Amino acid sequence: MGYNGNGVNCADIDECSNSLSQCPKEATCVNSPGSYTCMCKAGYSGNGSECHDIDECQSSNGGCHVNANCLNSAGSRMCKCLPGFTGNGSYLCQCTQGFNFTGVKCEDINECAQKQCSPQASCVNLPGSFICTCNLGYVGDGLTCDDINECTFKERLCHLNAVCTNQPGSYSCSCQVGYSGDGTSQCVDINECAAGNGSCGTNATCCTNTPGSYVCACTHGIMYPVGVCFGLLDPVGRAALDQHADCTAVKGSLYCSCQPGFTGNGTYCYDLDECSEGGTVCHPISMCHNTFGSYWCQCLEGYEGNGTACYDINECHGNDTCPANSTCVNVAGAHFCQCSPGFTGNDSLCEDIDECLSFHDDSPCTNGLCNNTVGSFQCVCDQGFQSNGTSCTDIDECILGLINCGNHSICVNTAGSYECSCHPGFTANGTVCMDTNECQVQETMCHSDAFCNNTLGSFLCQCRDGYQGDGYACSDVDECQVDGICPSDFQCSNTNGSYHCSCPPGFRSDGHSCQDVNECINQTGPCHLAATSCVNTVGSYYCVCAPGFTGNGRSCFDINECEEQQPCPPGSNCINLGGSYTCTCAVFLVILSRSSASVNEWTGRHKRQNALEILIENTFFLNSYKAFTVTGMGIEMRGSMQIKINRFVDYGDFKTRLGMLTKHQRDFRLTFHKRCFKVNL
Repeated sequence: MGYNGNGVNCADIDECSNSLSQCPKEATCVNSPGSYTCMCKAGYSGNGSECHDIDECQSSNGGCHVNANCLNSAGSRMCKCLPGFTGNGSYLCQCTQGFNFTGVKCEDINECAQKQCSPQASCVNLPGSFICTCNLGYVGDGLTCDDINECTFKERLCHLNAVCTNQPGSYSCSCQVGYSGDGTSQCVDINECAAGNGSCGTNATCCTNTPGSYVCACTHGIMYPVGVCFGLLDPVGRAALDQHADCTAVKGSLYCSCQPGFTGNGTYCYDLDECSEGGTVCHPISMCHNTFGSYWCQCLEGYEGNGTACYDINECHGNDTCPANSTCVNVAGAHFCQCSPGFTGNDSLCEDIDECLSFHDDSPCTNGLCNNTVGSFQCVCDQGFQSNGTSCTDIDECILGLINCGNHSICVNTAGSYECSCHPGFTANGTVCMDTNECQVQETMCHSDAFCNNTLGSFLCQCRDGYQGDGYACSDVDECQVDGICPSDFQCSNTNGSYHCSCPPGFRSDGHSCQDVNECINQTGPCHLAATSCVNTVGSYYCVCAPGFTGNGRSCFDINECEEQQPCPPGSNCINLGGSYTCTCAVFLVILSRSSASVNEWTGRHKRQNALEILIENTFFLNSYKAFTVTGMGIEMRGSMQIKINRFVDYGDFKTRLGMLTKHQRDFRLTFHKRCFKVNL
């Protein structure tokens, strides 16, 4: 086994290359002369036949950074930086953007406290970030928020007869002149003519109400400027006209209305503040400036345009004002300067960050020296480590094939170095790995009912005879489950590690088979000696009580026939005997005659030893039917018995019914072999 050949020349079988080994997937097969061993892979422990994952995270956080979590995996482990840190988890964990290192941990920067959002926005701080949301009535990205002019919506917010006035973050509705209501859901026309003829003058003919206003009509040749009627050439009326009103003469009346940019009744005109009344064409990101009779629009700072159309100015194009080592970031209506990575400061100055000092006791260059550079740093690594610029990683000498460990050992990489570790099942003896005799160890993995066999680099467990299992767990073999393990008439009894064949109760072995034991011959049965008989059966026996006795055969009791059965006839005495009984007749008198027809029984007694004579005078039998019987009384009669009927008797069977009595007198003689007799007529 482990070799092949012709018997003269034998070559080792490489079970590892021929896939003949039974090593688990967590183990490596190592061929040896005539055999092979299974060696658990790195990250696993065991005897090779069974390999269990090593939880590297149980010791020193698995070698992970202090600001990282160690996550165990099959045969290995993984380092993951804590929330707020970045890096590979094993060597360097830096605070991510939005966090600030306090020397111990990364703490979230509360950007809301720095008021980076627009004044018209609400700020929500998040771990490592923040969100700006414009308030209701404003629109934008949160960093800048512009007022929404609700009065320009296609969907009318105010009543048809109302004026919409935009306000910062909101709007208001007010009914036009000549109307009353809330401006939003209701604006009702005011009937000015209902009170005092609408204030029309004395020269006015009537007041006519109109939607939102009213009209006073003057008589012919009279004009109406302000509710008062004057003559067309009256200098007072001419002087009353406002210079910002336009008048039209119609059929002797003069109708005046204020010019654009003014408001009033035509007689008095006032400047209309378009900026406060609304209805301008200014852009939402502009400022409205009122002038006498007009207005003009000016884009807000950071925007350019004619006021009716405004566009964001990208301050970062061209000559920005940001300092060196920073980047200009344009935002709506403004810009800010952001220091480049490796620098810190404000909009006017960005200075280099000395990363070698900012980590305090924890150098960014673990297993190396930190060398600060402008905007960054470099790591000068210790021996056994290599630098990628900003961190030092361990050199795995074992993977590079630089190390040649001896037989039965494996190269194990360590931080900055390596070591040669003996395979499982071997123990280091200086620089040589020797086989470990696991069977000599006091506590082996073998079962208590198994043998331990040492092998090269391992051991085998084999269950003892009468047991089954893999040697690590052994259970008793029930040989009695095997057909024919005992002769056909024997019983099999299982024992720990073995079994036993024996005859069943009631049988004995003659060495080849089981023979029945006759318990009745050997007097081994517990039958009652006086009142039973023993009956042998195959493998057993049973006891039977004798006649006159009762019981189960092992215990028999006399039957008292006199009490239970009452076997003796009336007129006799019953005497119980052991297993039997006897009847004795009583002494009877001879009844010679009966004269009553209701009496139908006569009894006789002994007159001699060997004969019984009964004399009956049947004077009342005339012309009647009668029958009689004779029954035994328990007294043995050796002689004859004579029954003498003096009158009217007939022959017939003694136990049959007699016919009609005749008038012939005759003696009737019978011979009996009973003991006692009773005559019933």
